[in-house]
Amino acid sequence: MDIEIKNASESDANVVAWIVMAALDIYDDVPEKILNVCKDKNTLYSWENTRIVYVDGKIAGGLISYPGAKYQTFRDNTWTRCWDESEEYLDSIPQECSTEEYYLDSMALLSEFRGNGLGRALILDAVEKARELGYTNITLLANKHKDGLVNYYKKIGFEIYGSMIYFEHDYWKMRIQITK
Repeated sequence: MDIEIKNASESDANVVAWIVMAALDIYDDVPEKILNVCKDKNTLYSWENTRIVYVDGKIAGGLISYPGAKYQTFRDNTWTRCWDESEEYLDSIPQECSTEEYYLDSMALLSEFRGNGLGRALILDAVEKARELGYTNITLLANKHKDGLVNYYKKIGFEIYGSMIYFEHDYWKMRIQITK
């Protein structure tokens, strides 16, 4: 099995949009507004923030991640374009990460490629990028009701360091701390 992880390109926006939706457990058609956000730069779900994993030349999945220092700008350029909730409601939702963190936003793999270490490879790839950028905290949110997913992240080295309500769902805040 030949595995390769590459930066997404603008032409991969449809793959990035699928990652966003699959990470939300939504597998229907991708809304046009999500696809448009994925085509743009400086958004949470931009192709520029995405690494895609290929197996034998076929797309198997990907991971969207970015520096927390860019989070607020990305969020401002994303949420009102993606979600139908009022701006007031969206503003009331806490931030997913702080400026000192490198944030793993959304990851998804096609079902036929799960169980082969590709998710771990994507995460370790993001950890390396975070290290190169000088970050020592790599964070993510994991749904408290998905024990298998929480345990998966723990096996990779994440620890629970807090919790939060995010879009009315309970999440664990998880992190890996690394040295520079």
